Amino acid sequence: MVQRLHRFEIRLRLGERDARGEAVRAAATTFGLALGDVRVVDVVWLAGELEGAVAERLVATFCDPVTEVAALAVPVDGESFVEVALRPGVTDPVAETLLALAARLGFEGLEAVATGRRYEVRGAGHDEVDGVALTLLAERVVANRIIERAAVGVPLAAAFVSPPDERPRAAEAVPVRGLSDAALESLSRARRLALDGAEMRAIADHFEREGREPSDLELEMLAQTWSE
Repeated sequence: MVQRLHRFEIRLRLGERDARGEAVRAAATTFGLALGDVRVVDVVWLAGELEGAVAERLVATFCDPVTEVAALAVPVDGESFVEVALRPGVTDPVAETLLALAARLGFEGLEAVATGRRYEVRGAGHDEVDGVALTLLAERVVANRIIERAAVGVPLAAAFVSPPDERPRAAEAVPVRGLSDAALESLSRARRLALDGAEMRAIADHFEREGREPSDLELEMLAQTWSE
């Protein structure tokens, strides 16, 4: 079976109130944008050896059947919309949850998942919104440019999170001894430890006294403990 890429959009059913869209519209007024309607659509990309019907059943398990509907989608360039998705390398917990759910439910062939959001916008008179206004909406209201990318009127491509390796593996020694402060901070970012420079220095000094490097498990335990 050939690997396929599927793009799904999960949107509210007709008549359902879009509270997220209302919040975006209210926030937009802060920047002088008078919007008539904003609809927020969740985007899910699936990659793997999945037939379209199988992929559709999988996405359907992830949405609310009462208020939402999921469907394969081929977005059109040039419409009044903004798409937002995580930058490559940023953790996508929703995608990771969907991967785990697929494995638990026995959906075979799914290799990668990515998620994003689509903001479909109309002006105060329900007309098209110009690119300048949409760019302002993207940069100031709906996207965190530190961790997210945004596109105006153009569909985004997926930045996939690799599926977790289910195979047991041996503990990995992580070199910290002798690293500079900058290198320790870089290590914290690379491993998503969320530890600052002082905390990383304390860890390095401790294992220097121990005469060994910490294992990856020890680093994770320290990071989890110190984040509480």
